[in-house]
Amino acid sequence: MISQPVHNEIHKNKPYKDPLKNPLLVAASYSNEIGTAIIEIAPKVGTALWAPALMYLGADIFDKYKNDKNKFDPSAKRAFERTVYQGVSGYLFMPLLIFCAQNLVSPLARLTKDGISTNAKDAVFKHTREILSQIEGKNFDNPDKFKQVLETTLRARIKNYKHEKNETNFFKRLFKLNLVKSALTVNNEDKIINFALKNADKMYELKQNLVNNNFQDVPRMIKKDYLKSVTGLKIFGETNFTPALKSSLQKLQNMNIFKNKILKTLGGFVPIIFLSKPVNHFVEKVIVNKYIDLGIDEITKGFVHNTRFKRTFNEMDKNNTEKAQKEKPKQAQPSA
Repeated sequence: MISQPVHNEIHKNKPYKDPLKNPLLVAASYSNEIGTAIIEIAPKVGTALWAPALMYLGADIFDKYKNDKNKFDPSAKRAFERTVYQGVSGYLFMPLLIFCAQNLVSPLARLTKDGISTNAKDAVFKHTREILSQIEGKNFDNPDKFKQVLETTLRARIKNYKHEKNETNFFKRLFKLNLVKSALTVNNEDKIINFALKNADKMYELKQNLVNNNFQDVPRMIKKDYLKSVTGLKIFGETNFTPALKSSLQKLQNMNIFKNKILKTLGGFVPIIFLSKPVNHFVEKVIVNKYIDLGIDEITKGFVHNTRFKRTFNEMDKNNTEKAQKEKPKQAQPSA
């Protein structure tokens, strides 16, 4: 009999390499965490990034079911362990930690000089944007008039939200949770108004720069959009550039909101950088090895034990029946 070549023996004894440990595939396994972190600034991309992670999850579970390191040995237990490990660490704990970190950024902003959360600031920016779309004439041209309208309507909105909060029970508020409304009710009202008025001052500084064609301190995106809008108005013979000014000031509010979203996004990356390994270690060593493995082993032992017990009982019952039949006295045969 011809022996196998030596190089085949060496190939058989080569250390097992997990095919899913490729750096690109490993990166794909974290795509859902990155998607959760960036969902504030890019909702569609953030949602789409869950797809590669789910594909990796399925491949990893199938691989661990099929192979026991360097040998083919299908095992449902091993697949279940991997499902729990990946599911709990990458699809439950980490997204939850990222979400908590993002929402922790908002109240931390109270420590700044403005004294209100980022969610409250977003509420101010959105309210200001809304007022800009509705205000007309002197109320828009005069900064003091605009600030008066802004303060009056903002205080009315805060009062309305507080009334709504008091009239709604806890479970309905939880179900209809709105961070903007909540931020306006829990932050100090006077601080919110002061921030809104300061924001209005900055906004009218920008408006004055645009009117005077002084673009030195104007953000490039706003400058580009303003000049494009003005050019379009001039083509149609318009000399009133109020629509272009309003549009530019609204874009400023959108930029402020986007900056806050970036802060939340950066906060979401903190758990990814610092907590991924500890979470994976905890899930593997404690949840899977200590509880899941033990539970599976106990269930398996109980099943085997019950099966053996039933088999033994059935054999004993059969033996007793046969013994009783043998010991049963024979009935007398009828005489001829």
